[in-house]
Amino acid sequence: MVTKKQEELFKIRKEIAEILMKQANGDKEKAKELLEEIAGKGQTSIKALDLDLASRILELLKTENKSETKQNEEIEEDNKDLLPVPFGSPQGPLAVITDKYVDKAIAIMEKVNNFAIAKLKQINPKDFVIFGDVVCLRGSGIDKFLTGLFLPVELTNVKELPQEKTPNGYPIFRFQGEATNTITGMTIPIYSEESSEKKFYCYRRSKQGKRYKLPPDQVNLRDVRVACHRGLRKEVVKCFFGLRGMSIEEAESRGIDTKCIYRVPFKEG
Repeated sequence: MVTKKQEELFKIRKEIAEILMKQANGDKEKAKELLEEIAGKGQTSIKALDLDLASRILELLKTENKSETKQNEEIEEDNKDLLPVPFGSPQGPLAVITDKYVDKAIAIMEKVNNFAIAKLKQINPKDFVIFGDVVCLRGSGIDKFLTGLFLPVELTNVKELPQEKTPNGYPIFRFQGEATNTITGMTIPIYSEESSEKKFYCYRRSKQGKRYKLPPDQVNLRDVRVACHRGLRKEVVKCFFGLRGMSIEEAESRGIDTKCIYRVPFKEG
């Protein structure tokens, strides 16, 4: 005969299992790890929990859930005025541009700019190149920008588009995707294109130092495809952190020593 105490224990164990499985996205092994973190080393079985320990674990899980729910509600409340509003609706763009909206938008822009400045400190002048009066971030700089601190950006729906060819028959790789700023919820389309006819891929020098061009079928297309895919990440960083088309003055205001950056020479005439 099942006692009232046993019924209560079974109920608590079931509730703990449901919460842990939800947190672990249905992964039983992950749920066991979460239980061990809460209950202590070696405690990986819900069935082994006694009434006292199970009650304390359930209370802790409920407290954590309440705290997380409250935090999410506060984030939503802070950002609700910044959500995009469709044109033509009763709550159209003119209706939402209030002082509160402007203040929050400015605050977010300042945070994004400060974040970018902090990340740029990890990057050295060799990770940039100057074309004319525009400062551009190289691929090595993008990699450094993407490592370390958390980036509030998600890249999704990435797919490769059908190849095209240059007039000379060299393949062109194309990728597209969507980038979402997880702070504001704004999503923008991202596109990357890389031609195998670029000098970097198809030009070589002979032992005598003479420069020659490889035919399309001799170019390492894997390198071109990889570079094109990496181009999506470059676009995300440039778009969301204001690094596209930086002037020399902008770069210096962000702490970049432009005097040490390589300048690409342009031929006149």
